[in-house]
Amino acid sequence: MSNLKESVLIKFLNKFDDKEIKPTSRQFTWSPGDSSSSVKVISDFHVIPASSTDLALTVATHEDSIGVLFIDPDQTGDLTIKINGDTNGNTVNARRGISGNITSLTVTNASASLTRYLKQFTILPNGTIDQASSVASISFGNVKGPGSAVDNSVARFDGETGKLLASSGVIIDDNNFMSGAIVIKNIRTITVDDAVDADDDIILVNCTAGDVIVTLPLAASSEGRELIFKKIDVTNSLGIIDGNGAEKVDDVSNYKLVTQYDFLRIVCNGTAWYVIGQY
Repeated sequence: MSNLKESVLIKFLNKFDDKEIKPTSRQFTWSPGDSSSSVKVISDFHVIPASSTDLALTVATHEDSIGVLFIDPDQTGDLTIKINGDTNGNTVNARRGISGNITSLTVTNASASLTRYLKQFTILPNGTIDQASSVASISFGNVKGPGSAVDNSVARFDGETGKLLASSGVIIDDNNFMSGAIVIKNIRTITVDDAVDADDDIILVNCTAGDVIVTLPLAASSEGRELIFKKIDVTNSLGIIDGNGAEKVDDVSNYKLVTQYDFLRIVCNGTAWYVIGQY
């Protein structure tokens, strides 16, 4: 039954299949056992004339649906359906469940004289379903989020399924100012001449073996980037922060970290590097 679990289908049939469905759309609410959660079920009623072959039906599309269940109330086996371009018909019999959205539906009624009827139940998640425990008995393919969220909060994946979203606590307001983020800096220690890597934030320079030259990235590809360098050894060897090619820092070809714990903090505007802090 595709991704809809048998237990869900049985509970679903017990609750709804004994209701008389008029030839109009009706909505019900079904609870999966958690009083704080529910799903909305939209039912569509289809009339299938006798001897119909590949009769195209108009189906309501619900982009956020997590499953569709088709029921033949007569349970005669006369009805077969083709969904979303299927080449082979699938007998409905008592019921047939699938997951995902319905974009096209054709039906064949094998009876030569009797009109048949088809119930289409589309299962939609209510906004209150936002916890894994609430949807434990339903499997679905679309990404689902919480029933409510803090305005302007950034969404994050909850777990490793790629299907559940949660608020992150990070806020980006209408003016694009961000708050609530904890930024983890990348720290790297070098002991020989090296160039700044793309993911470097802080470089600790150990000059125990001699002078160490650190080459900056091109200013043109570093707009908005901030870097910190700190000499951590006790020797008289130098930590040298060198511009890329002819580029300079504050119009100086290179900056020198001379004694232990000297540091240099620089920022780039896309054209040049500038010192914003040093010791």
